[in-house]
Amino acid sequence: MSNRIPSLQSLLILDAAVKHGNFTRAAEAMSLTHGAVSQQVKRIENLLGVRLFVRDGQGMRPTGACLALVGEVRQGLALLDRAFGAPSRRAAHRRLTISVLPHFATGWLIPRLPRFETPGRRVTIDLVGSHLIDGPGQRGIDASLRFGPGNWPSVVAERLSGEVAFPVCAPSYLNNLLPLEAMDRTALLRSPFPPWEPWLQAAGIRLPAAPGGRSFGDPSLLLAAVREGQGIGLARRLIVADDLRQGRLVRPFDVEVEEPYGYYLVWRPDSPRNRHLREFCEWLKAEIVMTEDKR
Repeated sequence: MSNRIPSLQSLLILDAAVKHGNFTRAAEAMSLTHGAVSQQVKRIENLLGVRLFVRDGQGMRPTGACLALVGEVRQGLALLDRAFGAPSRRAAHRRLTISVLPHFATGWLIPRLPRFETPGRRVTIDLVGSHLIDGPGQRGIDASLRFGPGNWPSVVAERLSGEVAFPVCAPSYLNNLLPLEAMDRTALLRSPFPPWEPWLQAAGIRLPAAPGGRSFGDPSLLLAAVREGQGIGLARRLIVADDLRQGRLVRPFDVEVEEPYGYYLVWRPDSPRNRHLREFCEWLKAEIVMTEDKR
């Protein structure tokens, strides 16, 4: 095993720290000291060369890099659990493996999943982060959370919500704010989804040159840079709903543009987990409505 891979205990401690948002509570859950949790987190930070937590009041808020890492760690832990847990056929039937875009998982879904996985429901969600459109039935995937047109053949595609996009920035960045036409084009950070051009057109803004800020392959990386005050990013409403409500991000402009696609939960019509997938689908719809009501 590579000496760059932390121990399983270290990864479990990191997962607990993210889950509890507080090193003391994570230490209590793991029967460790606060210092032991802090030391293990610091060791992983030194190993990766990135900051994983920032202080937030009495707690510790995971950074975007941390959330992306923990998403991958949880996938690995789920694989180990399936390999060594030897669940019964009946228990395995209550596990749903969902393919999801990483930025949707870290930005919206993961903080809400505990509300679905209640003792009474007895269904566990395993997430597989992927930028690929994994078809239900591929790689053990029961369903996929997709953003698209919804007209995929030979599958059930249940529409969850539409989406709009708008610019966001850190509150501290407002001190640098000018009319977009007057701003340095490098202030506009870029990601393939969504691109800046439809929003600029809707806002009636013609820049002398195309947005030229740093480019990020995944929106979760872009938003991590935006939270650090490194520029303005274009984001989708659901992904930044919690950031806006908790004051980590603000909207510097009122204009928003409706996206041509929407969110869908997609699965095979003959899936043996059809009932549980329907239940998960209805829960997703209700959570999205709650998110929009809290704006």
